[in-house]
Amino acid sequence: MKAIDFNINNKDDLPFDVVDDMHFHMRNDPIFYRKEYLPTLDNCSKCTDDSKVPGMLDKMIDRGSVDYCKKYKLDILPSKLFNPEDKSKLRAKILDTDMDSFNKGKL
Repeated sequence: MKAIDFNINNKDDLPFDVVDDMHFHMRNDPIFYRKEYLPTLDNCSKCTDDSKVPGMLDKMIDRGSVDYCKKYKLDILPSKLFNPEDKSKLRAKILDTDMDSFNKGKL
């Protein structure tokens, strides 16, 4: 499915939950997962300063936004894909669902 199927332009809201869809993309795109997602989770789990973890995740989310917009040919700038609240929700979702599994060796 392409963005054109949704008839999206820059002024419209995306017709789906971008946080869930982006999380799904980052976990299921094999190239992004191996190059970005797993290494970032590994770095976060090894980080001794918890205040640096959100910054690491934000950098990964920014790179994921570029990949997501390019792969699905969205007519949206990657920097406009998320508002700060959505970015925070995605960061929390990653921490809640994936960090625990990663630390237990199940991801």
